Amino acid sequence: MTLPYGTGRIHALTSIGYNILKNIAHEQPSLIRTGTAEDLYDEMRRRHTGPSDNYSAPLFSERSWPIQMDLSNLMADPVPGPSHDAVHAEWIYKALPTVTTADMSDQRILSAINCFHLPGYSNIRWKSSRKLWDSTDPVVQTKFTINHWLGDSKESNTVARLWWLYAFAQQAAAYSEHDTSTLLEAMANHVSFYHQLMRRKYLRASPRIRASILDVSIQNGLLYKNNTAETSRMMQALNLTAGGIGLDILSDNDLREVIKGVMPPKEGVSPDPQP
Repeated sequence: MTLPYGTGRIHALTSIGYNILKNIAHEQPSLIRTGTAEDLYDEMRRRHTGPSDNYSAPLFSERSWPIQMDLSNLMADPVPGPSHDAVHAEWIYKALPTVTTADMSDQRILSAINCFHLPGYSNIRWKSSRKLWDSTDPVVQTKFTINHWLGDSKESNTVARLWWLYAFAQQAAAYSEHDTSTLLEAMANHVSFYHQLMRRKYLRASPRIRASILDVSIQNGLLYKNNTAETSRMMQALNLTAGGIGLDILSDNDLREVIKGVMPPKEGVSPDPQP
């Protein structure tokens, strides 16, 4: 069977196609999680046309983007969990050279990639989440499927998470003491830190602030501790101290001093005594 989106280009789902896919996620999540692209497309067509087979609105958009490298190579590396995220993030980013940040925030595009160009990869990546993966609760199954296959979260959507990991590292490297590969490895291997960083919109919007936080956190050791509570307190303190606009007007040195001032002390080092 020849699928309408081909193999060398990504075609976004239309809004109609995406809504049908969401209905399938609610009623047959296993078809998205473990079925083939062909079976999923057949089910979408069946739900779309109905018995009369006369509804011609397209499931896929004419909008398309070239695929520079074979995405199926990711599935040749079937290691569950985050251990290969850095390698896979670079592969995804370089395989899709013309997509934009807006594209990679669009559920219709992300769903098309996860379900039709990488069928089975999300299965591999998230199967280590045994409690959720093995749940027989239909509500849990649907939520799990929508989060990782159909949503637009930069933490949970499989392809979005990889693409944004590399994009964040590359953008921050222009202002950082470290290169893209070092920042990518640091974030990919310490997801508790990475998730706290990307949950703040003003940090996502400023590569320079993000670079300073990464550099200081690497130097201090906070990033490698992967301590969600300590990292969250630091990010909240940055919000209270200055906020996005206030931080962005500081010089590089002053910005780093502010970050150091709200960062917890290294293990084994006593904080400065209070006056």
